[in-house]
Amino acid sequence: MAEQWAEVLDEHRARQRRQIMTVALELVSERGLAGVSMSALAQRAGISRATLYHYFPDLEQVLLAWVGEEVDAFVAELALELSGLDDPVARLRRIIDAHVTAFSGAEHRFGADLLQSDALSPKVREEVGRHLSGLRGLVADALEDGRRAGCFGPLASSPLAVDTVVSLLGALRPHLLAGTAAPEEVSEFLSGLLAHGLVGEGPEGVDSGGRGPSGDAATGGLVPGGPRSWATVDD
Repeated sequence: MAEQWAEVLDEHRARQRRQIMTVALELVSERGLAGVSMSALAQRAGISRATLYHYFPDLEQVLLAWVGEEVDAFVAELALELSGLDDPVARLRRIIDAHVTAFSGAEHRFGADLLQSDALSPKVREEVGRHLSGLRGLVADALEDGRRAGCFGPLASSPLAVDTVVSLLGALRPHLLAGTAAPEEVSEFLSGLLAHGLVGEGPEGVDSGGRGPSGDAATGGLVPGGPRSWATVDD
């Protein structure tokens, strides 16, 4: 009986916690981060301030909890999907595609936009970075496995390569948030940049917009075999 009651309480707390996060997102979406107080959050959520503070000490921690759960779930789902791909090139391309697709969705767009807000403290930004360590691990594994298999050159084993890929993904998020570039365009651009750099055309006459002579979207992405591919970048 005691165990059943404990389970009921845990489920209730989890639902209450999730409800608080959902309401906080609604309020921040309506009023902006600076326009939301803990009192307003408690009122909208239909709970007392004492109950709210039992779950979260401040609004930043509410939002951090939401972002953390979203990032952790994204990384876990992606890791499961990547476990079925043996080709390191395909895995890295899938990481790029999944990231771009995720941040193109309305909910993820809001989370990305929130993370770029100047109102967030450095401490919270640092905590978010820890949640993103799982994504860095997936990138690092794909790069190292690709180097060992001969798909990528020796530069892929450098920690700088992991930082570069993750940083490039972050640098392209504003275009997804603003809608100035389609997800497919962003994926093709980043894949082509990693595979061929900014030198020459790319595989089979692919132009800088990621399209071949016929105007169709280019294929190949990170597959070695064009000018300055990762397999030959060390020459």
